Amino acid sequence: MTKQLKIFLTRESVSQGDDVFAPHEKIISFSSNRNVTELIKEIRSIHYLVNIFGDKATWVMKNGKTRIAVIAQEWTNPKLIVDKNILVDNLEISEDRVNIHFDYLAQQDPDIVYQKFMSSEK
Repeated sequence: MTKQLKIFLTRESVSQGDDVFAPHEKIISFSSNRNVTELIKEIRSIHYLVNIFGDKATWVMKNGKTRIAVIAQEWTNPKLIVDKNILVDNLEISEDRVNIHFDYLAQQDPDIVYQKFMSSEK
């Protein structure tokens, strides 16, 4: 049965001026039977992750302690660390919501970040 889940988003700030609103909380509703790739597309479509000057922001999307994806401002598509077919319903749920946090890794090379996480997952 498909249900709507509350997705609670938080992200780190990208600069001191951005910290005024930290932790940048936002709640969206999302269908439980859709996969994480679709969730990332939704989050990107609402421009939740800010773009920075120079177009090189690197983010790591997490659910609890699980790293889900590396998202880079210069990439068209994220690179998933988990199976691309994992459903949102299979993510960790806490307090009747799915908590998603984005760590900001400044301008770190997203390919190196991705390779590091992939090798640590094996």
